[in-house]
Amino acid sequence: MFVRRLAFFTAIAAFMISIASGAGAGTLEERACQKFQEVLRQTPRGITPLGQLSQSGTIKVDDPVATVDIHNAAEVLARDYNFTPSAVRAVTDFWNEIAAGSSRVYREGGTYPFVALENVEGTLNCQHFVFFADRGQGIAPIAGPALDEVLGGLCWTSHADFVRFENERLFIASNEDPAKSDLTAFRITPDEPTLPFCRLRINFNVGFDVLHGKCSQDLCTDLQPELPSLAASFAASGKADLGIAETPLAAIPPAVIERLRQFYGYATLPLPPLRFYRADIDNDGSDELVAVEEIADRPRQLYVIDSPDGAFHQPSEMRVLRLADFSASARADVTPQELFGSAYGEFTDPVDYFPFTSRGKTYLAQIGGGSFGWRQLNGYILAAYDLTGGKLAPAAGFTLTRVNASVKSVDLVK
Repeated sequence: MFVRRLAFFTAIAAFMISIASGAGAGTLEERACQKFQEVLRQTPRGITPLGQLSQSGTIKVDDPVATVDIHNAAEVLARDYNFTPSAVRAVTDFWNEIAAGSSRVYREGGTYPFVALENVEGTLNCQHFVFFADRGQGIAPIAGPALDEVLGGLCWTSHADFVRFENERLFIASNEDPAKSDLTAFRITPDEPTLPFCRLRINFNVGFDVLHGKCSQDLCTDLQPELPSLAASFAASGKADLGIAETPLAAIPPAVIERLRQFYGYATLPLPPLRFYRADIDNDGSDELVAVEEIADRPRQLYVIDSPDGAFHQPSEMRVLRLADFSASARADVTPQELFGSAYGEFTDPVDYFPFTSRGKTYLAQIGGGSFGWRQLNGYILAAYDLTGGKLAPAAGFTLTRVNASVKSVDLVK
């Protein structure tokens, strides 16, 4: 009797623990959606939502079981997957539509048996899927997940994966935006089309990871700790600085304004919006003025106003220089990829310029978006130039990439 009672109370305790932990409660879809929310709230810095679910052991990402191509599709699909001739033709039509000649194959034999074929094509790494199931009249195409309703397409940072949760196969589409990621889960059924059972939006606090390219040890040591906050400030305001304050317009000598009127050819018209810094930008012992032109809807332009003695008394003695007017130094043969330590080597708007000092030497910095062909960096690139002696030399380069720093919220999307 005592043994039976002990077994009874042990079973009750196990049941209560399972209820408290959520195990076994509700449908598989309900358990999955609840578990996903719990786990995603703990996402570490830099980890994608799907990566967090996988690394935590919540899901297991499946691999394809085979690959078929245009040469063996009819034989393999008919022999191994019971495809009818019409189903094989549907596969070849799928390939013709996306200009492909082979597919990865996924097969599910559980509650809702199906076969899925996947292709990844183009430089955007676009995924395409086609689904088949036996509805009693042989294998035939089914609509599959209603992806168009939840994502604009499975390209670049958006993708889909077959996964296992509690040993049942799910289909999860997600993206990798460091500020706001969406995760949508489906259970493949014969329905036309299969609707998602769980849609989550993960909102992140955004930070920046810093990758340096060509850079002296001292300059990297001084700059690298400052750059995450610099990038965040630039993202918020469109301006950046590292300690040298702007010089107010009222403090600019009248002779400089006159020289700029001559430079622009404006005898009476007002000058365009200009932001000034006073600094020894070429490290010759006397100050220059750095002017950043800020005309709306146009790229910012940088000018250096140089006066022989740094006094700015006579307009006729001043030179107005663009960056292109500085001769290249022997160190200017570094490639953009070497400078920034990444493939993103071309500046794109918005761009800003500002001077800064490091260990008694003045540099000019340029920060802006980065591109590699059509690809746009989710962040910024920053170059530091040494203008000593009137020569332009790249002194340091950094790639500042946005990263999900911490989770703000995980919201269920209705």
